[in-house]
Amino acid sequence: MDVLTREQWMTIVDETISAQPRVGLNLLAMVRGLSDVYCMVKHHQDFQGRYYHEHLGMDPNLRVKHEGQPWYELAERFADQWDQKSFDPSFTSEPLEHFEPLVLRVFAQAKSL
Repeated sequence: MDVLTREQWMTIVDETISAQPRVGLNLLAMVRGLSDVYCMVKHHQDFQGRYYHEHLGMDPNLRVKHEGQPWYELAERFADQWDQKSFDPSFTSEPLEHFEPLVLRVFAQAKSL
């Protein structure tokens, strides 16, 4: 292993310290984003219910009580543009065997943290 000089260590320290505000802001943004995802999942049935609540004698418009929430559009997009479409009985999907080489290729790549 190479031995670093004092000057090299000081450069690493300076660059690390100068990056801290940016790292902190990125972490906060990630946590805020996770908060939106949490709320989207927590209230998912209120959004997905638009498509089936009436068949259960429930209000299909429960999502309106969440209007104005910062995560509302995310929950709406997830329910309407992704999740609901996954119930399409006429959608032709590939058999599971089609995906096996892709999965094996991903898991064959060694990753470390």
